[in-house]
Amino acid sequence: MESSAEQSSLRLKPVQVAGLSDLIDFVDGRLTIGRDPDNVLTLPGDMFPGVSQHHARLDENDGELTLLDLGSRNGTLLNGKKIESAPVGVGDIVQLGAIGPRFILISSAPLSETMFVDPEKVGLRGGAGESLTESRVEHIKEALGVPRGGVEELVKKRTRRTQVSGAILGVLVVVALVLWGRHLSETGRRANEAQLEHTEDQLAQVRQDYESRLRELAVENRHLGELVDGLRARELSRSVELAQTKADLDAERGRLEEERTGLLARLQELETRGTASSEQMEGLRESIESTRRNLELLDPVNLEQARLTDVSRVRSSIVLFEVKMTLRNKETGKLLHLASHFGGDVPNFDDLGEPWAFESTGSGFCVSPEGWILTNAHVVEPPGALPFLLASEEMPIEPVIEVNAVFSGSSTRRRATTVLLANEGDDDLALVKIEPFPEMPYLEDFDPSGPTLEPGIDVFLFGFPLGNFALQQGETVIASTFRGILSRIVDDILQVDAGVHPGNSGGPVTDKHGRVIGVVFSVQAMPDRSAVYTTGYAIPISAALGKVWPPPENWEPPAVEDTGVDGSEVEVEGD
Repeated sequence: MESSAEQSSLRLKPVQVAGLSDLIDFVDGRLTIGRDPDNVLTLPGDMFPGVSQHHARLDENDGELTLLDLGSRNGTLLNGKKIESAPVGVGDIVQLGAIGPRFILISSAPLSETMFVDPEKVGLRGGAGESLTESRVEHIKEALGVPRGGVEELVKKRTRRTQVSGAILGVLVVVALVLWGRHLSETGRRANEAQLEHTEDQLAQVRQDYESRLRELAVENRHLGELVDGLRARELSRSVELAQTKADLDAERGRLEEERTGLLARLQELETRGTASSEQMEGLRESIESTRRNLELLDPVNLEQARLTDVSRVRSSIVLFEVKMTLRNKETGKLLHLASHFGGDVPNFDDLGEPWAFESTGSGFCVSPEGWILTNAHVVEPPGALPFLLASEEMPIEPVIEVNAVFSGSSTRRRATTVLLANEGDDDLALVKIEPFPEMPYLEDFDPSGPTLEPGIDVFLFGFPLGNFALQQGETVIASTFRGILSRIVDDILQVDAGVHPGNSGGPVTDKHGRVIGVVFSVQAMPDRSAVYTTGYAIPISAALGKVWPPPENWEPPAVEDTGVDGSEVEVEGD
């Protein structure tokens, strides 16, 4: 009972902590503090984020009180000093973390203990009607240990003791308030210093990020400056080259004119003299006609018409690839469907809802009358990670890829089969086969070795930028043509300065004579992952040799069944 009385007299008082009661009692000689609801004193996490779930504990044992830190993240302080375990007493200040809430330990016991008088011992229980006579009062005094005639002295002693106790308590309170004020001032100073240090760290981080971004912008500006300087230099070089070419053409045209004039004069002279044989006359006429044809070839209008003819010939062989990937259950053969519900789409193999499908487009070009088409591997082989992410023992699935080819100027979809893939490392090429059809366009003079390349030459890009999202003539698709220059060759990769957009991948890059020099596969990306659609990259066509070209001998297509829809075919799975 005695320890229980002592325990109940100890309280914890919050020091300017909003939302808490004035006094917190111990429970069974223990007081735990933290954010977890099972603590005696539970602090809300939104108001005290620096307090741990189980931060600290006060234990009372045999009249002694001990403060324990329970492995908190920010530590426990006793009178401003960080502790793990320490004895505490009345007037000590407990703080949870360097800037956390503070509490002071107080005692609620009265200044003097109450005296217990046993009625049996002093004989207060008299008989009925019995009064307190003088002898009985003397008897009570004797029981209480009061000397005869010393009541007044006893009262005076008690009064003096009370006054002294009050004075001592007052002094203690004043001292405690002074110490408490100093402690609060020191704690506030430390909290301000901690906050200032934290702010300085944040400013340092912001400054570091700002300087890092400035360096990145400087690199980008330098790169753009180099690109602009390179473009200006190439433009100047092209201007000089064009001027020289024009001068050469003019000189050649002048020479041919002189030759033609001389031949005409010679022919007229021979006709006048009549001394030339018919064979000589016919030879002169053929030479004059040949010179005339050469002069026509050097005419600027005829030169441009020849270039446009080569461009048109290449464009007719360009193919739009439409790729569709679905997922199929290996065991049942059923496709994955998505059924719409209020909570979102629910996948299933019960034909509920719409079939799930991943669709994409790209470009390619037909290079042989047998229906062989070159393109990028990533065009006809969609991302393969998704099926593996979804597959499990409970869901044994496999991808089903359908590839259709549509020639420029046509609306007919033709089933295509991927025969060879080169997608290791920097390789990104594929060879695709379709069933040839009458008057199928293709590049008749295709040479996979490619011509000799020099940066600065004019180039042309062909393909289907944005795929079916671009404007088309109804169901008929029309390939786009972009004109640019071969700006540089780096690590066997061709950089072309021309319009390159999503959907161009797999399309050919040609020189001004229509000869294939590369296959488009990528566009330039900036550090923020935005695309520079005026700078693209192509794989040299010579890289196809030994990887996807020439086609395999005696290749046989897989068994198919005719669906009768748009000339397309559906592959039949074997047993």
